[in-house]
Amino acid sequence: MTPEQDNFWETFDFRMAFISFDVHMLGRYLDMMESQLKKAGEIELSELEACLSGQNDVAEEQYEIDRRAVKQSYEQFERYQRYSFLMLAFMVFEARSKEFCRILHNDKKLSLELNNLQGNLTERLKVFLCRYAKVFEEKWEVWEELQKFQTIRNQIVHQNGICSAEDAKRRFEPMQERLPGFQVEEGTEGFQIQLSSEFCRYVVSSLERFFKEVEKKLQTSGSFATTPAA
Repeated sequence: MTPEQDNFWETFDFRMAFISFDVHMLGRYLDMMESQLKKAGEIELSELEACLSGQNDVAEEQYEIDRRAVKQSYEQFERYQRYSFLMLAFMVFEARSKEFCRILHNDKKLSLELNNLQGNLTERLKVFLCRYAKVFEEKWEVWEELQKFQTIRNQIVHQNGICSAEDAKRRFEPMQERLPGFQVEEGTEGFQIQLSSEFCRYVVSSLERFFKEVEKKLQTSGSFATTPAA
């Protein structure tokens, strides 16, 4: 353990330390989730093969049909699991963002609160932190990144990750060049959003970057000044 790790809870204001801990735990959870997903798929295929290998009358064609069905079911479950991870990441993002904005509001004695603003979470955060609290620049590139995550999250929540050909071309295909591991592919019901493990890790790293910058800005402004250990 490094001196920095050893002093983690002592050198940071506890009000921000728990946010860093949450993002850290998101990364750990993702590692475990991806590991278990792979194992679950391997187990299902091995059990299918064991079951069919003992049946001499099972035609090779039927075996391949069953194998493809298991593989398809696994891929669907994998997609839903990664969708759920993005939902979890946004729940953490929203809860902790509201918390530090509340603390910032009280410390700076601002007349306006985050909930008084209009728009989605990312839009409200940007206005609150840039225009009212004045701790960030509106041109910071992370805002655009967070808004992309918000758009993807909303499409999953409201349309199960399915979009029209027009939306795919106009809104989501351009994101493929900017977001690692993000894709939109044509399927039976329309165009389907696909999230890879690489994308999920990118979300975690982006949230970590955001909260670390928040912490640094607030400490610099004196709102979250570090408190020495007693």
